[in-house]
Amino acid sequence: DPLAARSGYLKRQLDKLSEITLSPLLNITAETFTLVADFCYGLHVVITPFNVAALRVAAELLEMTETKGCAAADGENLRQKTEEYFCWAVALSREYVLIVFRSCLSLLPEAETTAALASRCVEALSLLDDGDSVMSCTEDLKRVRAEDFQIVIESMHCRLTANHDLLYRIVDLYVKKSGTARLARAKLLSLE
Repeated sequence: DPLAARSGYLKRQLDKLSEITLSPLLNITAETFTLVADFCYGLHVVITPFNVAALRVAAELLEMTETKGCAAADGENLRQKTEEYFCWAVALSREYVLIVFRSCLSLLPEAETTAALASRCVEALSLLDDGDSVMSCTEDLKRVRAEDFQIVIESMHCRLTANHDLLYRIVDLYVKKSGTARLARAKLLSLE
């Protein structure tokens, strides 16, 4: 089966049991899983700014790093394809970065812990313009749970080493807009 052959996670699960049910804990929608299956069976899957975050997270969670059993003509795995798309299409377009950023927020914390998508989007925005786009993201960030925001901020702290002012501005705006002042201020103190 090409799906199990290309997914370390599914292969391990099927080695234990003959049938498995994907748990909602994997944070993969039926639509995304269908695209993953299509990819594994060699069907053409169009990666777009609207689905790249979900596909990238699914590729990580399902451990889609295998190329053996590959029905795709190019022999690439889903992780490579989504990463390539992110680097070449998304990271070069402000509009695409904002779309991916917004779509990965619903995939937190996995979008950050598996592929650092939110922090990479913020980094791309900071490189594409003077930071105004990054500041516009805080409107979206205020809806993020405090625990997920902390994961994103820690990742951004590692990525934006030359731009701590931007990091502090993001935390400050999050504090003001979300009302989670104690957590955010404590996080700010730990970054110093």
